[in-house]
Amino acid sequence: MDTQNTPVHIRLWHREFWWLSIANMLLSTMIYMLLPILPEHLLLHHSLTVSEVGLVMGAYGLGLFVLGGFTSYLVQRYRRDSICYIPILAATAIFGMMYLNEHHPMPHEMSLYASLAAALAMGAFMGLARITLVSTLVIDTCESAMRTEANYSASWFSRIGLALGPVVGLLCAARMEFRDVLLVDCGMGLCAFLLVRMVTFPFRTPDDHVRLWSTDRFFLIQGFPLFLLLLMLTASAGLIIQPIADFRFFALLLAGFALAFISEKFVFSDADLKSELVTGQICMMLAVGILLTSRLEVVATIVPVLFAFGLGITATRLLLFLIKLSRHCQRATSQSTYFLGWEGGLSLGMALAYGCFYGNSNTAYIIAIAVMAVALTLYNFVVHAWYMRHRNR
Repeated sequence: MDTQNTPVHIRLWHREFWWLSIANMLLSTMIYMLLPILPEHLLLHHSLTVSEVGLVMGAYGLGLFVLGGFTSYLVQRYRRDSICYIPILAATAIFGMMYLNEHHPMPHEMSLYASLAAALAMGAFMGLARITLVSTLVIDTCESAMRTEANYSASWFSRIGLALGPVVGLLCAARMEFRDVLLVDCGMGLCAFLLVRMVTFPFRTPDDHVRLWSTDRFFLIQGFPLFLLLLMLTASAGLIIQPIADFRFFALLLAGFALAFISEKFVFSDADLKSELVTGQICMMLAVGILLTSRLEVVATIVPVLFAFGLGITATRLLLFLIKLSRHCQRATSQSTYFLGWEGGLSLGMALAYGCFYGNSNTAYIIAIAVMAVALTLYNFVVHAWYMRHRNR
């Protein structure tokens, strides 16, 4: 029987791996801490419409794909750590520019164009930085036998940023003005930069005839069905999470992610290969169904824990599927594909939440359940059998 088989290597947790993992978490946190406060700020203080706010959220997701095709060329031709920390500094500088612009109100059209440009540039720089970090630098610091566990662990540091970021953002927003929250973002970016700079990476001889643009270290074409499943599930998550600005909700998301991590080690370690994805998607649909049909007080506690639990175990299994689907030289590409599916799907869901369903949460919940039901059907009857025929590990 095929089982989960996720090994744990204690020797993985050396100093350099800790620094890179924390840097990854900081980069995730600095983006998502604006999730519950930026849209309302744009609506109230920059006079953007809800559709325009949706465009801004979508522009970030589009930006993630802009520079990814150049990753292989850049890391072959230049110091690979610089391809991570220079975009981190550029993203930090964008937050600094946003801070300065808060002191100088702009006309509506200029404010819209500036917001779209900042979101697109932020997505491009953060995409390049985090693709390089998770697909190249993390792998470079690990022995070959530990790389799957390294990918697995680093993804969890990034994943909890979805819950930790809004918690930090709401705490800061309760005690300071919006432009001061941007300074906190700048501080996180500088800390991530310093952590990456503190790691020494081995020299790699560049390959000959490297193309300027390629899918290498960018997108695993044969993994598109898994990418599509992840995109559908995270877009549903974005639809549910985006309109919420409740500290308790995101704190309970953290608890759900912790429960998912523990269950992977002790509940699903020897379970059937389908179990995590099927269980996770059912839990996600059940959480949204409860949110849609019940107004009991206990729902506010159950739903975020159940939803984060389902999302955590589902995303983890798709990550490991992508790794096992890839060939030996495509591990980095599988990691960037997972990153694009996770971040791109969340951005798409958040864009739709504002652009199409603002003020109509019940419709958003119904759409999310429908998308998750389609994803579960596709996985159970099509994708799993396809994966078993095409996996390489």
